[in-house]
Amino acid sequence: MGGFTDIHCHILPLMDDGPEAAQESLAMARCAFAAGTRVLVATPHVTPGVYDNSLASIRQATEAFRGLLQEEGIDLDVRWAADVRLSPELIRLVAEGSLPTLNKTGSRRFFLLEFPHDTIPPGSDKIVRRLLEQNYVPVLTHPERHRVICHHPGKLLPFLEMGCLSQLTAGSLTGVFGMDARRCAVTLLEKDWAHVIASDAHDLRERSPDLREGVQAAAQVVGMSRAMAMVTSIPGALL
Repeated sequence: MGGFTDIHCHILPLMDDGPEAAQESLAMARCAFAAGTRVLVATPHVTPGVYDNSLASIRQATEAFRGLLQEEGIDLDVRWAADVRLSPELIRLVAEGSLPTLNKTGSRRFFLLEFPHDTIPPGSDKIVRRLLEQNYVPVLTHPERHRVICHHPGKLLPFLEMGCLSQLTAGSLTGVFGMDARRCAVTLLEKDWAHVIASDAHDLRERSPDLREGVQAAAQVVGMSRAMAMVTSIPGALL
């Protein structure tokens, strides 16, 4: 099992609530590679007023990290994007061409979009619709861990019907985030409302970049072929 593409990982040091030192980032990279990941997207938070990372700062940090990987002989292909919090600021970022997206070319741009953890703010659908109209396609991150969607999975459906994708966290499928998140993740798989599995790794302890157990858990629900596609061909097509 391997050849994974992980499109959501907080691996860059000192950018957000991920690793606090380069050595920890390198250890995460070694772990990811040993577990079968070959392409990994560094996705620091972009949360206005909390994590004010920009396209330029993320790209610069990724290029520096690639240099460290090369020095250490870690053959992990690290790309860059961001874990972007839903806010009206998104419209400005798109207008300026400064929204960090998963793919850098093509008529449609895919990007990770995170709702506030405990609510789906009024008007969220209008913001998402405007983004889609401009060919920016949100990949909604970890809906199974969202406090509303976790208990009411149907709240996700209107966004999927608009054209959004959704990304499960591997750890949710193994119970790392509790049984409610696990149950919701299984429901989303059963309903075919989930498209990608990613690590959302922040460290080596509780939120590791190892995808294997999550893939095995997903395979118990949708079969190994579909589970593998969710960490290989489907995320790969978004880059």
